[in-house]
Amino acid sequence: MMMILQVIVLIFIVLALAGLVIGLIGVLFRFFKTNRQLPMGTRFQLLGKDVFGTMVKMIGRIFTSLAN
Repeated sequence: MMMILQVIVLIFIVLALAGLVIGLIGVLFRFFKTNRQLPMGTRFQLLGKDVFGTMVKMIGRIFTSLAN
């Protein structure tokens, strides 16, 4: 029984990491594509907010899956 649980948790972690990488690529793409007229500092603030939000969401998903 524990083995199945570990496999499920492992799959969730791998999916979360893959999602995080894809999200980071998307955020970076948006970062370079859109805000050309904004100053660099503002762009980094927006980028940080996006990345931080994604990470918090992923960690939340992992913990909810562990709780269940």
